Amino acid sequence: MAFGNRLGMKNTRAALRRRLLGCAFSLFAALQASADSLRFTQDADGAITTAKRDGRLLMFLIFDRSRNVNSRERNRIKRVLQDPQLAEAERRFIPVELNSAEHLPEMRRWGLGEKANFEIAFVTPSGKLIHHCRIGTVDNMITQIRTAWTEYGAAVYNDEVEPALTARSLRIKDVRDALLKVRALEIQDAGPDVLSLLDRDGLSDLRPDLFRTLAALSAPRGVRLLLDRAAKEPEAADALTECTPMATELLLEGLVHEDPATRRIAYRAVTEVCRIPAPKTESFWEKATAKAKRDEIRRVRELARKYAAKYQQDLPEQR
Repeated sequence: MAFGNRLGMKNTRAALRRRLLGCAFSLFAALQASADSLRFTQDADGAITTAKRDGRLLMFLIFDRSRNVNSRERNRIKRVLQDPQLAEAERRFIPVELNSAEHLPEMRRWGLGEKANFEIAFVTPSGKLIHHCRIGTVDNMITQIRTAWTEYGAAVYNDEVEPALTARSLRIKDVRDALLKVRALEIQDAGPDVLSLLDRDGLSDLRPDLFRTLAALSAPRGVRLLLDRAAKEPEAADALTECTPMATELLLEGLVHEDPATRRIAYRAVTEVCRIPAPKTESFWEKATAKAKRDEIRRVRELARKYAAKYQQDLPEQR
């Protein structure tokens, strides 16, 4: 029986009780109205369906309604989960409330015990526990979220991505699906596999996907390859605009590349990636004086580095 169906049966048995208890009994009802905090749903079936469709992890808030928790601890947990720094996690996780007393088989299977209370379980759409933790401080929760995301990416890489990208006889659909997962989960381990595919024959239709995947990862080898090929392969040039700010320094190096076409491509990429205001048009580079060009490059370099520094400073909240 599927993971979703198992939870669904328990949800059906508990539905009447939940309706009678009403929303007021939701431990974190206050969170539901805030766009700047994690929003926990009580619809486990719907969450699992969405997770399977989008490839997102489920972030179960596990509690036991039958156990009393002192108000100080309850309020502390609410404050942690309401912190705006955690809200970004909702892009990658689906937060769900789960009463441990109503899902004892899952508690046992995940090794959490029958009386699990105020714990977070990160679970794949198929029901596999990836990571779990107690609810600590905000900083600790950020670390736990990043750990769960990294472990999920590693599991997907080992089970699905690596076999598809390294098979002796490649299946194009499987490769495309794997590349989508690499981009969505930012699986850095897949970088060497993606690079190696560019050297294999008969994969010309996949080159745009390969270039976009290298951009999404924004690892140095991949960004350098895109810069090297951008002047001759438009797909590589377009992909550079999809890099993350982690590629900023390499893109800035492209501004002084010996090839004029590569310089223009690097300029377009870094201004888009780092959201530089008022970028210059192609006519500027054709007509401007040497001093004006130097001043523009200096302006872009300063703004791009500030943007990249802010991005890296915020990285724990973003990832």
